[in-house]
Amino acid sequence: MVRMTVGRNGSCRLAATAIVLALSAWGCGGGRDSAAQALDRALKDSNTTKLTVAKFSGTVTVDGQPPGIKVIDKHRLVIMLYDPKNPPTDGHPVLFADCMPEPNDGFFEFSSYERGDGIPPGSYIALFLDLPTSWAGGYKGADLFKNRFNDPDRNEKEPQFKVELTAPGRTDWQFNLVTQDNAPPPTPGPKSILKPTSKK
Repeated sequence: MVRMTVGRNGSCRLAATAIVLALSAWGCGGGRDSAAQALDRALKDSNTTKLTVAKFSGTVTVDGQPPGIKVIDKHRLVIMLYDPKNPPTDGHPVLFADCMPEPNDGFFEFSSYERGDGIPPGSYIALFLDLPTSWAGGYKGADLFKNRFNDPDRNEKEPQFKVELTAPGRTDWQFNLVTQDNAPPPTPGPKSILKPTSKK
């Protein structure tokens, strides 16, 4: 499942934590409450307001082709959204989603409260990493894209990476990551997101 989670050094948003707790309680408690009721209770208990969201899903290709990544390949594409007006901090992480469960066809979708429901509308810059995965979960190692697509200053110059998300959103976003004849930067940019912190 795709997750709306965290930034480079941040932790899960309070809302996301409440959602996880709500859905876990619903799944393990015999179903006395619906998922919606459990979510509403968790949001109330954490004094968190449910935000308006817009759908954000589509496909990612690499040099015009589906990524073709499988679990046995031991790496993952990660797509993130960077808000230039609200750069990531510990309290305000980058939103990101794995292309899951296997990004063989490049499909992605972002989720907040229900699978595929989207994220808060806004103006974002799409960032991408290709990261080795760890058997213990999470990521390890360097970006296999060699920092070509993880710098908001660099990506902002390409129209395809500028995301203007308004309600009700879109499910046909397309991003093509060109590596051929695209030399990687000699060093990561100062705002580059080098590795997201994954919490399940």
